[in-house]
Amino acid sequence: MKKVLTIIISIIAGLFFILSIGIMFMATIAQKNNNLLYILDTSFSLIPSDSMVGNNSDSLDQYDLAIIEKKPYEDLVPGDVIVFKSLRTSTNGCIQILKIHRIVSGNPIDGFITKGDNNQVSDQQGSTCTDPYITEDLYQGTLSSKITFLKPIVKILVESRNVIFPVVIVILLIILVFEVIHLFKEWNLEKEKKLLEEQEQFKKDLEEKRKQEYEKILEEEKEKLKQSNQ
Repeated sequence: MKKVLTIIISIIAGLFFILSIGIMFMATIAQKNNNLLYILDTSFSLIPSDSMVGNNSDSLDQYDLAIIEKKPYEDLVPGDVIVFKSLRTSTNGCIQILKIHRIVSGNPIDGFITKGDNNQVSDQQGSTCTDPYITEDLYQGTLSSKITFLKPIVKILVESRNVIFPVVIVILLIILVFEVIHLFKEWNLEKEKKLLEEQEQFKKDLEEKRKQEYEKILEEEKEKLKQSNQ
């Protein structure tokens, strides 16, 4: 039972490692392409700024964790909080980022105007890198719910994400190495156990064979003795 449990735990750890590396790889590609990574039609977004702070039930504080679902674009209405591809001013000009703001007006045909609950102007005005109306090709997902009690952890993730991911990969690699070593030791122990069992069986077979030979010799001697007495 202990052996089976060890094997199951090792398999689960290995699958977890492969899954984690796969998710990180897909997340890296998604981030590079400025897209959300969806798993089972759900994605997560860390809120890095205070642009969505407000009094609405779905307003977002800095370091909240937003849960995003892929709501059909044609079902969007003013009031929805959405994730979309946005423009931001940088030293290299306008760069594309993902932004989560509220739809304040518009429709699926003409596009939507968006604004952060804590901002004075919409994303479509008042900036060097002004966002266009949000159309289907820019839309990424809709806020489904939020998690607020993880703010300390999210803050660390946001402020140290360039360090955390390499550290996580190193930790997972260490776990994998230990699991491989553990499996190798288990394999060696099993091999030694099997070898000992074969040796013990060989000894028993040898003793049994000797016993049979001794009994046979003894029977032959008895037979000879019996014939001589006749």
